[in-house]
Amino acid sequence: MVQSVYLLDSSSVISVHDSYYGYDRVPEFWEWLYFQSRKDVCKIHLSVYPEIRPENKKFDKWIKSSKESLVLIKKESLELVRKVMSEAYGENLTEMDIKKVGADPFLIASALEYPECRIVVTHEVSQPSKEGANRKVPDICDQLDVK
Repeated sequence: MVQSVYLLDSSSVISVHDSYYGYDRVPEFWEWLYFQSRKDVCKIHLSVYPEIRPENKKFDKWIKSSKESLVLIKKESLELVRKVMSEAYGENLTEMDIKKVGADPFLIASALEYPECRIVVTHEVSQPSKEGANRKVPDICDQLDVK
């Protein structure tokens, strides 16, 4: 059996920190997350990592010192990134639209590369009526059969 790898979207990390599991409040959660990342159970995609810019200095120090274990270094296929962009967001994105989608296409393409074992974790909520650059990660994952 292939081990699942949970790919964390920046929204999932930021919202967990900003709500119940703040680094100052529950450091044990962050130690557990670090432990799981060392076992390759969960990872933060390389393109997602820069989107996590904590205001909390201790959390910022932790995220930087944990980078080597947390970040998934392997680059995904550019063909899969193009597939996500064209099929999920559309062909006519402006430069502003591309900035708005951020790292999401890379995250989803990485999961699409190994659909049997990679699972995207996000805090975004499905909004199926959204179009183009406004589409949400859960809706794109559903469309492309990504867990």
